[in-house]
Amino acid sequence: MSKFTEPDNTIHCDFIYGLKEAIADGVCREPNIVLIDNEKISLFNDDETKVYSSLSELLLDSKFSFQSLITNQQVMHYILKQSVEKLAELRLSNPSAGGLVVASSIKHAKQIYKTLVMDFHQTASIVTSHLKQPTSIINTFRHNQTEWIVSVGMISEGTDVPRLQVCCHLSRIKTEMHYRQVLGRILRVTSDKAQQAWLFTLAEASLTEFAYRIDQDLPENSVIFEKTEQQTLDLKASQYEGKIEDNQDLNTDLCLLNLSASEKTSIAKPPSDIEEENIYNLALLGGYKEQIVRMFDAN
Repeated sequence: MSKFTEPDNTIHCDFIYGLKEAIADGVCREPNIVLIDNEKISLFNDDETKVYSSLSELLLDSKFSFQSLITNQQVMHYILKQSVEKLAELRLSNPSAGGLVVASSIKHAKQIYKTLVMDFHQTASIVTSHLKQPTSIINTFRHNQTEWIVSVGMISEGTDVPRLQVCCHLSRIKTEMHYRQVLGRILRVTSDKAQQAWLFTLAEASLTEFAYRIDQDLPENSVIFEKTEQQTLDLKASQYEGKIEDNQDLNTDLCLLNLSASEKTSIAKPPSDIEEENIYNLALLGGYKEQIVRMFDAN
């Protein structure tokens, strides 16, 4: 179905069936991607303070890693809040609509799960490779009314759960193939009335580029606009914040609710290689900015 062309040896495909064609045929939903940024970031390191106007600028200029951003509790809280509100809106017309959060690690997934259940009072399942029957958990979620499922990679790699309509991308994997795989989890059309699909990510440079590349694939009526929160957010992140260990048993998706306050904070441990790169305090001041890439919107 493809061949190399001369003299530049680029690939020429005789037939292409992409997202544009799938939407036109009514087999895929129209995607909306929300890129969450912050317009005033202060990074404190000893006596030195630097100010950045975006997350991309911060990550490019400093040693503060993307992993540190996606695992920061207050950053997670903000992006999850936007995702939870969007899912609640969709479930008004489609009560079976579900959401997926793609985490960066097992302990990150557990941290996200606790935030969804305890802070936002959501029903949620968690599926990781450490569970005894992950396939059974996914199958159960596929057919029940649980609002969220949190996973590291098991659902992003081709598992079909048609009722998923909202996804929160908090993975540290930043390849375009993985990005499109994650987006694909929320694009399958069903018989329900509400057929919107919403992907929430941080506005890291690569993820932003991938969003606009998809936007170019869907040129009809593409609308891009920004929304800035007016409230002031004052956040601090420390590399030594207590987190649940990867090797902690999690035999059911409800066991985190049974932890005592003392069990929820892990014992201090030596910093990892990533953590050693982030001996900083981060303050995000001024409104978060949401840039929505609305694709193939006929309205």
